[in-house]
Amino acid sequence: MKRGVSILISWVLLVGFAVTLALLVTVWVKQTAEEAAKELEETAEQETRCSNVAVNAYMDCTRSNDMTVSNRGTFTITKVRFRQLENVYDEDKLLDPGKAETQPLNSMFDSSKPIDIIPVIQIEGKEVICVTRKITFTC
Repeated sequence: MKRGVSILISWVLLVGFAVTLALLVTVWVKQTAEEAAKELEETAEQETRCSNVAVNAYMDCTRSNDMTVSNRGTFTITKVRFRQLENVYDEDKLLDPGKAETQPLNSMFDSSKPIDIIPVIQIEGKEVICVTRKITFTC
């Protein structure tokens, strides 16, 4: 009689452990899937918005170190990032669609070497760097 009870208790414990483990795995998988879906949705929204961002740049290399950057896209550019090798400089300027701004380049840039111009927009208060929409300018 004692032996039968101990086998029954061991089966109950084993089944209870398996059910608890299955619940823990289910909760973990659900949380991971929700986080991945949210991240994928944010990335897709950023890519969609960035696809509607376009900049142009012009610089008269013979006269000055001023660069004119124009917004040809449909979203307001909140910042323009200039990058050359390891040098990065952010210019905080609101650049509405169809508008252009002339600004002096930072002295750390050599205008004879390629300069990347990367637009930055804001989505729901979050800064999004549109690296896929960068342009490279060389004098």
